[in-house]
Amino acid sequence: MVSSPAGQSASYVIGYDPSARHAGPSRLVAGHQPGAGEAVVDRQAADQLGVRVGDRVRVLGRPFTLVGLSTGGTNIANTTAFIPTGDFARLRGPTQAYVLVGARPGVDLGVLRARLEGIPPGTSVQTSGQFADSERRIVTDMSADLLRIMSGIGFAIALAVIALTLFNATVAKTREYGVVKALGARPGRLAATVATQAAWSITLALAAATTLALLLAVAIGRLNPALSIWIAPGSVLRTGLGALLVGVAGAVLPSRRVLRVDPAASFRRPT
Repeated sequence: MVSSPAGQSASYVIGYDPSARHAGPSRLVAGHQPGAGEAVVDRQAADQLGVRVGDRVRVLGRPFTLVGLSTGGTNIANTTAFIPTGDFARLRGPTQAYVLVGARPGVDLGVLRARLEGIPPGTSVQTSGQFADSERRIVTDMSADLLRIMSGIGFAIALAVIALTLFNATVAKTREYGVVKALGARPGRLAATVATQAAWSITLALAAATTLALLLAVAIGRLNPALSIWIAPGSVLRTGLGALLVGVAGAVLPSRRVLRVDPAASFRRPT
């Protein structure tokens, strides 16, 4: 946890040796590496906490001087803070959660893995890719499952609205379909007309919704860089197919009423 008088933010607190070349924040955008009693915080978190380089922050409940700002370490669930290994050991004890190991060119990775797993026995050995996947799953468990449930409920409601809207629109045009029937249109032609109008309505609505989503993604990204929204083409395709199936079904369901309409009734003045 990282906090300031303006608020607090859930955070991974990482203790590391600032003199090492392969540890610490991936990129410093302001300040320098921390020394004893100093910390580096992600820039987005610093903005949310209202602090700048030189201010005091509390990391794990203890005061630190903010001497650097990093980037790329904040997501929707948490942020990252970096302090020297010595300070971390004083706060949490001399424990090491991760050890970064490099291999010389030509070293058999399988043999290296076996040796590392035995020092001490039971040590988990992961490649950088496996480690990244593991951390990604942690973030997913904390936030993405809830977002999936919420988006699923919203998607189901949207499909129901599409079906009801097209159903009512088809029923409201019964007189117009009666005129078309009076002009000699066969039942198959009427059903195809209903389905085609529904498909065009859904296609135009999907295009408008996708454009609006892209604009919102850009606007939200600028307002809060921690929220990065990406519109996946596969998601747009699945949404379009789902809406098309439900919409056409909703429009075709009242087709029995359309096919049974009396053409002469379409020319009578409504009372």
